[in-house]
Amino acid sequence: MPLKVGDKLSDLSFGFDKGFGVAEIKDVRCKAKEKNRMVFTLKVGPEHMNALQTMHGAFAMLLLDVLTTVTTMDLVMKPTVSVNMAGQYQGAAKPGEELVMDCRVEKAGKS
Repeated sequence: MPLKVGDKLSDLSFGFDKGFGVAEIKDVRCKAKEKNRMVFTLKVGPEHMNALQTMHGAFAMLLLDVLTTVTTMDLVMKPTVSVNMAGQYQGAAKPGEELVMDCRVEKAGKS
């Protein structure tokens, strides 16, 4: 079942309720959707924090992986896997801030 604008990741019928160990992403919400692009939001909470009380970098990479996968699966309508990821941190997210994540698919298919 494709994700609709306003849906949370926990509304998807696969994976996010079956022990992926990523319960922290259940409240990510689809804010906008068009062909090859989805925009997601998430309010940063205490479950996303590191010891310095900023969002953990590994959680940021988890968001990158999961949200690009959800966006790609919505386009190709079949399961996909990540073959390469890179991230560059621009600043520290703090509790209560809202993240806006804009995912665009530029290439889908064999690597």
